[in-house]
Amino acid sequence: MALEQLPAGSQRDRRGRGDGGGGDPSGGLFGMAGKLVGQAARTSYDLAKRLPGAEAAERELHKLEQVALTELGKRLDDVTDPYLAPLRRPAAGHGDGYGTAGPSAGSGFGGAALPTGSEGELEPLRAAMAELLNRSIGYTEDEALEYLYAVVLRQLTPDEARMVSALSDGSPFPVVHVAERSGVSGTGNTVLRNMSSLGKAAGVTLPELVPHYVTRLCSLDLAELSDESTTLQTQYEILLAEEEVRTALEATKRPKVTRNTLRLSRFGARFWQACDPTGCPNTAERR
Repeated sequence: MALEQLPAGSQRDRRGRGDGGGGDPSGGLFGMAGKLVGQAARTSYDLAKRLPGAEAAERELHKLEQVALTELGKRLDDVTDPYLAPLRRPAAGHGDGYGTAGPSAGSGFGGAALPTGSEGELEPLRAAMAELLNRSIGYTEDEALEYLYAVVLRQLTPDEARMVSALSDGSPFPVVHVAERSGVSGTGNTVLRNMSSLGKAAGVTLPELVPHYVTRLCSLDLAELSDESTTLQTQYEILLAEEEVRTALEATKRPKVTRNTLRLSRFGARFWQACDPTGCPNTAERR
């Protein structure tokens, strides 16, 4: 079944294997992450009622969140990188096994020997491909999808995660690009691409990197750009008044501004539904 055909709730059935059972290498990754963050939020609320100052409660919340994120990082590491996994094993013919569900260390996809160099060491790229092919043998659709989500999650920065969270309720955000006009109606070099107010709304730590973040989220298919929205006219004007946009306009002799709308993609909505630390299955579908 193709990815676009899967229903929004097609992640692992929590009733059957949400406790880490089965053959999935993530071991109930997302369910555990949600529990940890939820516990942190509930504990911080209780502390806020007991502690004399809000600042103390906030410090305690940050500590609890850090514990949850550290545990999440450990569990993400358990989803073994297919490039690194073969390198951690002894050379072919010298290991104890290929893993709990895969072939022996000396065999690859279809029983073929894993590629080794002149000194018997695994060739990293070829061995990594063999690792992925071996894993694909026994995967169910749900397991393959959860593995994909884990790989995408590992590529996100904390700022980008905040931006995905801000998009998760279906809200649209303005995006502008500034380019140099060339000829009568042509467009030359782009001076500023993918500037958006999403970063400010999400409270990112590095606002100057918002254009880069938006580009990355679109390249991961977590977000998508569409035409200018008439409902965001005021927000476009506010965005055009931002210092970085004004600097780009002033640095361009004949500037051309293009307006777009940024939303969570359909894949992004399914990704968030699987990874949402609150565990609430109410993510908005793409409109």
